[in-house]
Amino acid sequence: MDPSAWQDWLVLAIAGVAALAGVVLTVLTLPGAWLVVLTGLSLAIARPDMVPWWVVIILVVVAGIGEACEAGASALGASKAGASKQAAWASIGGSLVGAILGIPFLPPLGSIVGGALGAAVAAISVERWAMKKDWKDAGKVGAGAAVGRLLAIFAKTVVCVGAGVALVLAVAV
Repeated sequence: MDPSAWQDWLVLAIAGVAALAGVVLTVLTLPGAWLVVLTGLSLAIARPDMVPWWVVIILVVVAGIGEACEAGASALGASKAGASKQAAWASIGGSLVGAILGIPFLPPLGSIVGGALGAAVAAISVERWAMKKDWKDAGKVGAGAAVGRLLAIFAKTVVCVGAGVALVLAVAV
């Protein structure tokens, strides 16, 4: 990066803002890592001297890992607590609905709590009424789904931070 070139500083600023926005979006359970990927791709097209293509490939892989972590964490948490396959799948859908409904309430905390509660309520509902489990067993499954969802948000946020740092370092170096 040429310290005297304003375009280089602009590219660095764009990468930095995208990295921060990506982390915020990820905490809000939105696809923040993909914003970082899209920004990296755009910068690689506009300034291949600053963002090589191998960085874009790494960003795509990292974002994919984050998605895999998120998709499976609620279901894995529920499954570890003894959930049926139906409850595990329901926890994924419930976490998405809960996160969306929670956005208006104390963002980003509302989406985090909403996602965990949505996963728990969906898993409990399926276990209690569809699978005919008692409240105690259904509650364990719901707690597992909620913990899994919270771990998913944490893991995906860490992954997005890594992608953002990789993009900013690629531009800065």
